[in-house]
Amino acid sequence: MPTNTTPALPAHRSTAGFPLQACTRCGGGGHYSFNSVTGSTCFGCGGTGWVVAAGARKAHGEYHTAFRAETQPMLGNVERNDIIEWPYRSDQWHTVETTLVDHDTPCGWSNGEECAWRIVIHLDDGEPINAATHQVVNRKKRDTWHARRAEYVEAALKGWRRSGKKGGVK
Repeated sequence: MPTNTTPALPAHRSTAGFPLQACTRCGGGGHYSFNSVTGSTCFGCGGTGWVVAAGARKAHGEYHTAFRAETQPMLGNVERNDIIEWPYRSDQWHTVETTLVDHDTPCGWSNGEECAWRIVIHLDDGEPINAATHQVVNRKKRDTWHARRAEYVEAALKGWRRSGKKGGVK
């Protein structure tokens, strides 16, 4: 009777929970060939010796795309009660009170098509911000983010198990 040789959980996981395997470029040592700018740091793993395991990379990429959309949205995607950091007032977090998009005033084009409009955002300090809908800001993670992260990690673990690769041992 055939048995599944892939363990239930990977030997090594990232802080977010994604399965890791030893880097195939440097063999898990974190160093590769020397250059005068970065020394011998491996470009495959950034010097850690670990990379996301085969079979889990798709879910890991989707996780990072969703994480960036959650924490660095364009102003057109900011909603009331979001807590944002305006780039020109660094280290000051403010709650969004209202947003008003002026669809009659385009301010960004791509391939000849309008793709951004003027937006006015009122923050809890009472000062309005006039900007464009395509400008990126920092947003504090919402309470639901950790539950969503677990979904991506579970999808990564399923992919890792399906791949049947045991990576992770240095």
